[in-house]
Amino acid sequence: REGDSFIIGFYPRKDKTTIYLMDGTARYAELLTRLGKHTITGYCIYIKRLSDVDSRVLEQIVRQSYDYIKSMSKEGPIRRILWKTEK
Repeated sequence: REGDSFIIGFYPRKDKTTIYLMDGTARYAELLTRLGKHTITGYCIYIKRLSDVDSRVLEQIVRQSYDYIKSMSKEGPIRRILWKTEK
């Protein structure tokens, strides 16, 4: 099977916004310490209000994640790297 998926996902909910990182949150541990008020799971960052976080740090995380996934996709099917938490 194969299909299309997103590289970065944003899901605005009533009580929080979820940002999905396909390469996981573990790679961004240092940046996440500087992000501001948030919670995480293995692949998601949860933010109640954008004013609670440093937008420059959030942008840096999103850009790095996007660039990493794009660079890995050049080496073959992206499923080889999805759902791995690597540092």
